[in-house]
Amino acid sequence: MFIFQEAFKAIDDFHSLLAYYKKPPKPQTIVDYYQKFALVCFQSGNMLYHAAALLRVYVITRDYKKSFTQEELAKYVCLSVSILSENPA
Repeated sequence: MFIFQEAFKAIDDFHSLLAYYKKPPKPQTIVDYYQKFALVCFQSGNMLYHAAALLRVYVITRDYKKSFTQEELAKYVCLSVSILSENPA
């Protein structure tokens, strides 16, 4: 539980920094943020937030990456759909 609290504080601090600066961060920085957020959510058992974070990673990657392979597409979509289908709200 202690590790989750520390991870949540770090994510909250990062989110505060994003809100503080006027210039938007690079897309890769946002992708890294959401990947780490997804990991924290997965390890804490919050599968809905984990799936939502993976979906955000997919959307940002799709928008900013010129060549998006079918394997990457399948990876993010299948993970999100399987997590959401296992844990209906």
